[in-house]
Amino acid sequence: MKKQLLSLVALSFTLTGCFNNGADTEEEVDGEADDATSEEEESDELLNEEEVEQSRESEDDIDNAAPEPVVHTEIFEREGEEVEVGVTVHPIERDDDLAIFTVEFEKVSGEASVGLDHMLSHPSTTRTSNQSTARGNQYDRLGYQIRLFDSTNDTISHTLFYQEYRDDRGDEYLSTHALKSEEIDNREFKDGDIVSYSAVFNAPKEEQVHVMMESFDLILDVPVVQSNDVMATAEEFLNTNALDTTSTSLDDLSEQIYSLQTYNESVNAPVGTLAEEGQASITLDSDVLFEFDSSELQDDAEDILEATAEELTRVNGGDLMIVGHTDDQGDEAYNQELSESRAQSVHDELETIMDLAVFDVVETEGRSYNEPIASNEDEEGQQLNRRVEFHFSQPEDMVEMTEEEFELPDNLGPVAAYEDGEVIEVDYNNNPLGVSIDSLKRLDGYIIGRVRLHNTSDKSSQIHNPVNIGYGHGARSLHVDGDTLTSGGFLDNYDANGVTLLYGDKRVFPIDYWALTAYDEVEKGTKELTPLTHRNVREGSGNTLGEGGAMVVTIIWPDVPGETITVDKAPSDNYDLNIDQWIDYLVPWRITDVPINTDIENGESSDSNESTG
Repeated sequence: MKKQLLSLVALSFTLTGCFNNGADTEEEVDGEADDATSEEEESDELLNEEEVEQSRESEDDIDNAAPEPVVHTEIFEREGEEVEVGVTVHPIERDDDLAIFTVEFEKVSGEASVGLDHMLSHPSTTRTSNQSTARGNQYDRLGYQIRLFDSTNDTISHTLFYQEYRDDRGDEYLSTHALKSEEIDNREFKDGDIVSYSAVFNAPKEEQVHVMMESFDLILDVPVVQSNDVMATAEEFLNTNALDTTSTSLDDLSEQIYSLQTYNESVNAPVGTLAEEGQASITLDSDVLFEFDSSELQDDAEDILEATAEELTRVNGGDLMIVGHTDDQGDEAYNQELSESRAQSVHDELETIMDLAVFDVVETEGRSYNEPIASNEDEEGQQLNRRVEFHFSQPEDMVEMTEEEFELPDNLGPVAAYEDGEVIEVDYNNNPLGVSIDSLKRLDGYIIGRVRLHNTSDKSSQIHNPVNIGYGHGARSLHVDGDTLTSGGFLDNYDANGVTLLYGDKRVFPIDYWALTAYDEVEKGTKELTPLTHRNVREGSGNTLGEGGAMVVTIIWPDVPGETITVDKAPSDNYDLNIDQWIDYLVPWRITDVPINTDIENGESSDSNESTG
């Protein structure tokens, strides 16, 4: 329309000029008209070129425009009042190998205290906090609780840190220091304060990642941009946090991008399936299959192997490897023969239950005591090491939809159907607490859950037990010696690792992964099993959780079909555990028929990032 209007104006001016000059002949008028037409065409061409150039410049401006920060608001319930905290997550700056993450916190309103240190630090443990002051304090681990979640590539990233051995009055320990901008030590907000915090990560692969930060909802779709300043900033953070004795360079730091894995159990038998990067495994306790020092299957083994066969029938092709393991009692040659015989016995019985021809190759193998998953120094660890494993290709859907109705196992605590905002009352060692579900949302093959914990007592209270210690069999939940999992990792008492989903005959555990540990009494390079949940669920998280206070924890599970699900925190009486001894500390509960909201689409971050914590 603009081009047509300008052409008409040019022609009008030309014709007016002709008639004012009193043209004598038709040829002269025609000639001048031809000239006008030529000029008009030239004008059109120029306008076309200008518009194309302007359009290109406009597109370049859009492409080169800096992505906006993601702004998030969280409402904390503290001391009977609401405290609003604003969070601004800036675009993550990336070069080829490293990235700089920057976040700003602002206390917008509210008189009650909210501490930043608990939002950013790894929780202290008895091993750290009870040692002499020569070891520093738990805040040396700041930044461990900020994680970058790549739901496209199924990975999680931790803040980079360096580690070195130090001496504490003759006792060597492992010192860990995150590459971060500043120390936030017991930092409390004042109204209007803006506190900035930065840390170094490995460079994300995607153009957007999600940010998981203690005490906050999952912050979605944080942009990733290229920058030439990353290496200089990372060097500065390393030099700032390094000790005088440190000779570590950025090239020496271990990569902290970890693959995520899923784990689910049968509710009928101690059979659990673990899957990671296309491979899956089932681990069975040898003590429920065999008598001591025997490779002959017990009568109860048939039910367990039938449950195992049910899992394996979902596999379509690939290889199946059945592997026997022992503890370290006796010499290696004897245990090698025993492990081989047990693997073969399991194979032979399994062959009578299912058609093993669904696999391309089926093999058995014994590995003696050479691959322990727990310490052989005590009886409990030895029992865990006596096991039979099945390794196979991961089924397309780890949690399969079952058409028939399935009766849920009993729960030893209160059970209620979901109602929006409804609080279910639970009891922790005679201390009343409450649990409610804020939301379950789907995101790229995951379910993002927000579970709200309420202190309904008349005093300050520890709050972690309603979401911690989910007893079960296998790799993800059974307590051993206070902090060792059956899979050989470390269990932190404040992890929200015990809340599961019940779907069909499966108990689905939170997503987890193996990550370098920051504990000080382990060898450098040791990894711990880390749940994709909030890990600092305790009195003091975001400051003291007093009377009338509440906090929200984020828990991430693998997706399951359906519009509703049962959220379950409880050991089942299907497992042979001393429930009576632990029931006051386990705090079981169940909420049924919890709706799962539809997928969170990109671009909805501003809506989903306004929440109450």
